[in-house]
Amino acid sequence: MILFKKLGFRLHSVLCGRSAVVLDLIMMLGLLGFGAVFLIDGDALINEHLYQKIATIDSLKIALSLWSVACFQAACFLSKNDFLVAFARLISGLAWAIISASFGGTYPPFHTAMVLPPILTMFAFLSGVAQAKCAYRAERCENLLQCMRERKGRE
Repeated sequence: MILFKKLGFRLHSVLCGRSAVVLDLIMMLGLLGFGAVFLIDGDALINEHLYQKIATIDSLKIALSLWSVACFQAACFLSKNDFLVAFARLISGLAWAIISASFGGTYPPFHTAMVLPPILTMFAFLSGVAQAKCAYRAERCENLLQCMRERKGRE
Protein backbone atom coordinates (compact mmCIF):
# COMPACT_ATOMS: atom_id res chain seq x y z
CA MET A 1 0.00 0.00 0.00
CA ILE A 2 2.84 2.38 0.82
CA LEU A 3 4.38 1.64 -2.57
CA PHE A 4 1.18 2.74 -4.33
CA LYS A 5 1.07 5.95 -2.29
CA LYS A 6 4.68 6.72 -3.20
CA LEU A 7 4.01 5.92 -6.84
CA GLY A 8 0.90 8.11 -6.80
CA PHE A 9 2.86 11.01 -5.31
CA ARG A 10 5.62 10.61 -7.89
CA LEU A 11 3.13 10.47 -10.74
CA HIS A 12 1.37 13.53 -9.32
CA SER A 13 4.66 15.44 -9.07
CA VAL A 14 5.47 14.48 -12.66
CA LEU A 15 2.07 15.64 -13.91
CA CYS A 16 2.11 18.94 -11.99
CA GLY A 17 5.83 19.70 -11.84
CA ARG A 18 8.42 20.92 -14.27
CA SER A 19 8.12 17.82 -16.40
CA ALA A 20 4.54 18.89 -17.20
CA VAL A 21 6.02 22.00 -18.81
CA VAL A 22 8.17 19.75 -21.01
CA LEU A 23 5.05 17.72 -21.86
CA ASP A 24 3.24 20.93 -22.79
CA LEU A 25 6.06 21.93 -25.10
CA ILE A 26 6.16 18.48 -26.72
CA MET A 27 2.39 18.55 -27.25
CA MET A 28 2.45 22.09 -28.66
CA LEU A 29 5.39 21.41 -30.99
CA GLY A 30 3.80 18.14 -32.10
CA LEU A 31 0.54 19.86 -32.99
CA LEU A 32 2.41 22.65 -34.79
CA GLY A 33 4.44 20.04 -36.68
CA PHE A 34 1.36 18.07 -37.73
CA GLY A 35 -0.28 21.32 -38.82
CA ALA A 36 2.80 22.38 -40.82
CA VAL A 37 2.92 19.03 -42.61
CA PHE A 38 -0.75 19.29 -43.56
CA LEU A 39 -0.27 22.89 -44.70
CA ILE A 40 2.80 22.16 -46.83
CA ASP A 41 1.72 18.96 -48.56
CA GLY A 42 -1.66 18.02 -47.13
CA ASP A 43 -3.42 17.13 -50.38
CA ALA A 44 -0.82 14.50 -51.29
CA LEU A 45 -0.65 13.31 -47.70
CA ILE A 46 -4.38 12.66 -47.44
CA ASN A 47 -4.12 10.23 -50.37
CA GLU A 48 -1.76 8.02 -48.32
CA HIS A 49 -3.12 4.90 -46.61
CA LEU A 50 -2.42 6.24 -43.08
CA TYR A 51 -4.59 9.29 -43.59
CA GLN A 52 -7.50 7.78 -45.50
CA LYS A 53 -9.93 8.26 -42.59
CA ILE A 54 -9.61 12.05 -42.79
CA ALA A 55 -9.67 12.32 -46.60
CA THR A 56 -13.02 14.14 -46.52
CA ILE A 57 -11.61 17.08 -44.54
CA ASP A 58 -9.71 19.86 -46.28
CA SER A 59 -6.02 19.85 -45.33
CA LEU A 60 -6.06 23.61 -44.68
CA LYS A 61 -8.85 23.16 -42.10
CA ILE A 62 -6.84 20.40 -40.41
CA ALA A 63 -3.70 22.57 -40.30
CA LEU A 64 -5.55 25.61 -38.95
CA SER A 65 -7.36 23.51 -36.33
CA LEU A 66 -4.14 21.97 -35.06
CA TRP A 67 -2.37 25.34 -35.02
CA SER A 68 -5.30 26.93 -33.17
CA VAL A 69 -5.15 24.29 -30.45
CA ALA A 70 -1.37 24.71 -30.14
CA CYS A 71 -1.63 28.52 -30.00
CA PHE A 72 -4.45 28.31 -27.45
CA GLN A 73 -2.32 26.02 -25.30
CA ALA A 74 0.65 28.40 -25.61
CA ALA A 75 -1.49 31.41 -24.68
CA CYS A 76 -2.91 29.61 -21.63
CA PHE A 77 0.58 28.49 -20.65
CA LEU A 78 1.88 32.06 -20.84
CA SER A 79 -1.09 33.39 -18.85
CA LYS A 80 0.10 31.43 -15.77
CA ASN A 81 -3.51 30.71 -14.81
CA ASP A 82 -3.61 27.14 -13.51
CA PHE A 83 -7.24 26.54 -14.48
CA LEU A 84 -6.63 27.74 -18.04
CA VAL A 85 -3.51 25.57 -18.30
CA ALA A 86 -5.54 22.55 -17.16
CA PHE A 87 -8.28 23.33 -19.69
CA ALA A 88 -5.72 23.78 -22.47
CA ARG A 89 -4.14 20.43 -21.63
CA LEU A 90 -7.54 18.76 -21.84
CA ILE A 91 -8.24 20.40 -25.21
CA SER A 92 -4.80 19.34 -26.44
CA GLY A 93 -5.54 15.82 -25.21
CA LEU A 94 -8.74 15.87 -27.25
CA ALA A 95 -6.78 16.88 -30.35
CA TRP A 96 -4.28 14.08 -29.74
CA ALA A 97 -7.15 11.63 -29.19
CA ILE A 98 -8.60 12.57 -32.59
CA ILE A 99 -5.18 12.12 -34.20
CA SER A 100 -4.82 8.79 -32.42
CA ALA A 101 -8.25 7.65 -33.57
CA SER A 102 -7.50 8.59 -37.17
CA PHE A 103 -4.32 6.51 -37.10
CA GLY A 104 -6.08 3.68 -35.27
CA GLY A 105 -8.75 3.57 -37.96
CA THR A 106 -6.19 2.24 -40.42
CA TYR A 107 -5.27 -0.60 -38.04
CA PRO A 108 -4.30 -3.54 -40.14
CA PRO A 109 -1.27 -3.32 -40.20
CA PHE A 110 0.07 -2.01 -36.91
CA HIS A 111 2.46 0.90 -37.50
CA THR A 112 4.60 3.33 -35.52
CA ALA A 113 2.16 6.24 -35.88
CA MET A 114 -0.22 4.34 -33.60
CA VAL A 115 2.16 4.56 -30.62
CA LEU A 116 2.98 8.20 -29.79
CA PRO A 117 -0.44 9.91 -30.14
CA PRO A 118 -2.17 7.61 -27.59
CA ILE A 119 0.68 8.19 -25.14
CA LEU A 120 0.43 11.96 -25.58
CA THR A 121 -3.36 11.71 -25.21
CA MET A 122 -3.03 9.85 -21.93
CA PHE A 123 -0.47 12.27 -20.49
CA ALA A 124 -2.44 15.31 -21.66
CA PHE A 125 -5.63 14.13 -19.96
CA LEU A 126 -3.85 12.99 -16.80
CA SER A 127 -1.83 16.19 -16.47
CA GLY A 128 -4.89 18.33 -17.23
CA VAL A 129 -6.92 16.68 -14.47
CA ALA A 130 -3.97 16.80 -12.05
CA GLN A 131 -3.38 20.50 -12.82
CA ALA A 132 -7.06 21.28 -12.23
CA LYS A 133 -6.94 19.47 -8.88
CA CYS A 134 -3.79 21.35 -7.88
CA ALA A 135 -5.36 24.67 -8.86
CA TYR A 136 -8.56 23.86 -6.97
CA ARG A 137 -6.63 22.94 -3.81
CA ALA A 138 -4.51 26.08 -4.04
CA GLU A 139 -7.60 28.25 -4.46
CA ARG A 140 -9.30 26.58 -1.50
CA CYS A 141 -6.22 27.18 0.66
CA GLU A 142 -6.10 30.84 -0.37
CA ASN A 143 -9.80 31.24 0.43
CA LEU A 144 -9.37 29.61 3.84
CA LEU A 145 -6.41 31.85 4.65
CA GLN A 146 -8.38 34.91 3.59
CA CYS A 147 -11.33 33.88 5.81
CA MET A 148 -9.00 33.36 8.74
CA ARG A 149 -7.45 36.81 8.22
CA GLU A 150 -10.89 38.40 8.05
CA ARG A 151 -11.93 36.71 11.30
CA LYS A 152 -8.78 37.93 13.04
CA GLY A 153 -9.47 41.44 11.77
CA ARG A 154 -12.96 41.41 13.30
CA GLU A 155 -11.73 40.34 16.72
